[in-house]
Amino acid sequence: MNDELFNELVQGVKEAGAYLRGEADPARVTFVGEPDPRAMREERGMSEEDFAADLGITVDALRAWERGRRPAFPER
Repeated sequence: MNDELFNELVQGVKEAGAYLRGEADPARVTFVGEPDPRAMREERGMSEEDFAADLGITVDALRAWERGRRPAFPER
């Protein structure tokens, strides 16, 4: 591990310790909600076929997911 990465890791541990002791606010807040597969695909300019292939799922599974259904994701 190079010095720069090590120093970043040490800094992160120090920040986490300060947060746990109540001395600091969290550095970032992350909300993890339902993914929007259509938006992700369109942001990348990908076709359904290419996006499904990259995810390793069928196009039918992707289409169902984009429509809000929770399909079983069979492996391709």
